[in-house]
Amino acid sequence: MNKKTLITLVILISVISVTFKIYGHKNKCVSNKHEQIKALTLKDAYNVALVKITTLDSNSKLYFITSVDEPDSNTSCGLDGKRRYWNFIFNVPKANKQFIITIHDGQVVNYNTSKNPLDENDLIDLTQLKVDSTDAVKKAILEYNLKPGLSWARGYNFVLAKIDGKIILTVVGNDKDGNFSRININSTTGDIVSAIHKISTGGGLFRNNSQLPIFQSQTTILTGASYSDKNGTIGVWGYENTDNSNVLPILSLTEDGGNT
Repeated sequence: MNKKTLITLVILISVISVTFKIYGHKNKCVSNKHEQIKALTLKDAYNVALVKITTLDSNSKLYFITSVDEPDSNTSCGLDGKRRYWNFIFNVPKANKQFIITIHDGQVVNYNTSKNPLDENDLIDLTQLKVDSTDAVKKAILEYNLKPGLSWARGYNFVLAKIDGKIILTVVGNDKDGNFSRININSTTGDIVSAIHKISTGGGLFRNNSQLPIFQSQTTILTGASYSDKNGTIGVWGYENTDNSNVLPILSLTEDGGNT
């Protein structure tokens, strides 16, 4: 890792840090009175995207839906099954063509095209969707006491995809201990097919089977590292305070091979 790369990395982390301070400052699911807020359920957001995709290519079929975190804290957090921001992926069968559509506050604000061949069996027929995000979040809370996410996936988020031939609506949040969790619901029958949570069991940065004294806090997540063959400098980055809403990105540099 040369000096230029390190400087670039520091600048990048600084920019992300500012963003996360905005995200993590408060975790209130309220709306700013001065903004044009229009949170939508998954089905309602799909209807908006459908109008746009019909003008782009009427042969397109739905492949994937996901809600997206809002850029500030004063927004709907999905507690009622509604989100302000959604992303959609549509594919054109047999055409090696894909569209990605982004919706903010009930409006299509961006779309991109790309080439990405997919198995047609993974495409989704929305007429089979019987469970909306409003129903899904109620079921996840009732059956598993799912809590809203407090960090970078704030509130309740929603994902729709076809898995093993079934259309699965996933509700993403935290369990009672704050662990990242997701409840997978068969969107045709309304049955819960699985409930999964991720529990941290250790990890860190190792050299010759020995853990280096970098990022050993239990509330810190290591997400990446880079090593310079020239001088032994190691750059490590991740997130701290992962046990609460004030999640912040961090960067650590060591010039002695990770000993300090």
